This record gives sequence, C-alpha cells and structure tokens, in this order.
Amino acid sequence: MPKNQTLFIQEAIYELGRKLGFISATEHISLPSSECYAPKYDVVWYFDTEKYFNIDALKPLFSNNPVMLDRIRKLPFAGFEIEGSTTSSKNQLSNFANLYCGDYLFNFVIVNNDAAVKENDTYRRGLKLHRYFTSMCGYRNTFFADWTHISRSIENLKTNKDDIFPSTSEIRTTKRSTYGGEVASVEMYEKIVPYISNSGMEIRQNYAPDKAQWEFMLNQHAYNNLESSSEIADFYLLQKTFVSPDFKQVRKSSKPVDSYYIPKLDVVSGFNSPRSFIKWMKALASELNNDVVNFPMLFAILNGTVQNLFLPIISIEIESSINKHMNGGILNMAKNSFCGILVTKSDAKPHLEFFKNKLNCNNIVLHEV
Repeated sequence: MPKNQTLFIQEAIYELGRKLGFISATEHISLPSSECYAPKYDVVWYFDTEKYFNIDALKPLFSNNPVMLDRIRKLPFAGFEIEGSTTSSKNQLSNFANLYCGDYLFNFVIVNNDAAVKENDTYRRGLKLHRYFTSMCGYRNTFFADWTHISRSIENLKTNKDDIFPSTSEIRTTKRSTYGGEVASVEMYEKIVPYISNSGMEIRQNYAPDKAQWEFMLNQHAYNNLESSSEIADFYLLQKTFVSPDFKQVRKSSKPVDSYYIPKLDVVSGFNSPRSFIKWMKALASELNNDVVNFPMLFAILNGTVQNLFLPIISIEIESSINKHMNGGILNMAKNSFCGILVTKSDAKPHLEFFKNKLNCNNIVLHEV
C-alpha cells in the first residue's frame, strides 16, 4: 500500500486520467513476469485504441507477435511514479528506471517537496536526477514535476467533451513515396498498405520525428535571449559545426536538420493525441515556469509550436537487402515509435535478435515477405 502522503496524489492522478478520457489504474504491473522483477506503477493511463480504430485489420502484420497488437488495442499511454514525502536519491533514480523500462508513451515522476519535512529538497534533487538519467539512458518522453505543479495544472485545466477523441489527417496517401529512383520497396509496400489503411489510422511516409525540432527551437530561444553572443554559444546552443576538421569554415545552423541527425522512417501509422492531454500538458508547462526548459516537448507545447501531437504508434521499415542500412532502420523504429515492423526477408532474423538482446529493441516485429 502507498503511504498516506502518496495516496492522495495517486487518487488525483487517477481521476485526472479519467477526466482526460483514459482508462486509469493504480498499483498496476504493466508487464508481469515470473522470471524477473516487474515494476508496480503508482498510476497508469491506457488509451482505448480499438474504440476508435479497426485494430483487427492489422492482424496479418503481427502474426509473429500477437501480444504486441494487444498492447496497441489498450495502448499504454502514461505511467506515473510518485514520492509523497522524503525519499532518497536512489529511490528517485529507481522511479526513472522503472518508467524507462516500461512501454508507456509518456512517463511522469512526481514528488511532494512540501511533505519532505526532513529536507524539503526532493524537487531540486529530482530535477538533477532527471538530467542525469536522461544523459545516461536517453530521452524517453519522461517528465518530472512537483505536486504543486500538478495540482495547479489540474485546477487551471479547461476541457470540453470533444477533447477526449483522437484525430487524424484528412489527407490519406497510399501510393509509395520513394527517393532517388528507389523502387525495390514499392512492391513490398503495396502488400502491406491495405492493412494499415483499413485500420483507419493515419499513414505518414518518410516520417521525421519532432524531437530535434523541439530541441532546436528551445536552444534558439535561449540563444536569442543572451545579453551577448559568443562563438562558444554559437557552437553549444545553436549546434554550429566546422565544415571539416582541417577547414575551419563554420557551417551555419538555421534549421534543425543543420544541427541534428533526423531519421526518416519509411512508413508510420498513428493518430493525433486527444486534445485533452495536450491541454493538460500546456497547463503543466505553464506551472513549471522556467524549469520547463528541461522538457523540450513541454516548451514547444507552451509556445504554441505543437498544435497537434502526433503519436507514431507503428513504424515500418521496408528492406530488400540485409545490411547495415537495415540495422539502422531497426534502431530508428525502436526509439521513435511505440512499435516497429521490419518488412524484409527471413534472413534478417539474426540481425533483429542481436539488437533485441544488445539494445533492447524488443518492440520490433519481423514481417517476412
């Protein structure tokens, strides 16, 4: 049982999830296991995807992993770990680790600094731990906040009954878009696209994730607010680079692609998050004040850059050859969508198993053609 200081926060998050249109649960084990430790999350939100989309249409693509398709039916949307009173840094670190190892689209660690009567320092330490964990393990839509931020965001939240519905673009293209005369993937694409199209989810080709755009905008905002600029600031905040190690001409950085590697996934299927969730995230971002700079997505939502938050549920990489190019596609899918489908020959299985074992790419499914 959670402590009393945690219980009332838990109940508030549970009710917030229901208000936003999600299925809420408390003290929930997301992925039970008889062989190892399985975290029990304080609160979780699931999205009832099959209420709005024809998930059964995707069955042929998941014949090798029907469990993954079931996860899409009741989509693990958000996970919460809560510390209602004084806690150690290692406890907080474990909260971040528990969420990172889950499969929720969004992860939240919440503390209650006012109730940490022995120190009143859980918020500052938690924010440091968030930075540490992100630098060590990578970005995974993880957010950190105090109960003060959460409670005020709930108080200031205004939604209507239509905000709980997902949305998709009215533009639906089913013809394969290729680059540089590449045609080998067209036939493979034509075999799988009917399943995706019949699901009713949106199809995006050559999809580029938004993360780099959010970070670039945040860095540019910080740079523009410097009292004086310097070459170091150009290179650190604007991510400028030299053209080559020997030729010290500076390469300009005027858009995200100048500073970041931005992957392009062959095909992505998904939908826009319910407006209710975006409205709550905007209210939370506002309450975080300047600490919002630790979360580029929240900063982008607060500043109006994000109007619709597209959720890349299924990514697809179509590979006609078994090589390093395919390996890169596996990693891009694993890190930039809820799950991925590798459409290729059966010879690719050893490659996929390697990345599952070494880089935890367990959300990738092989579809043989």
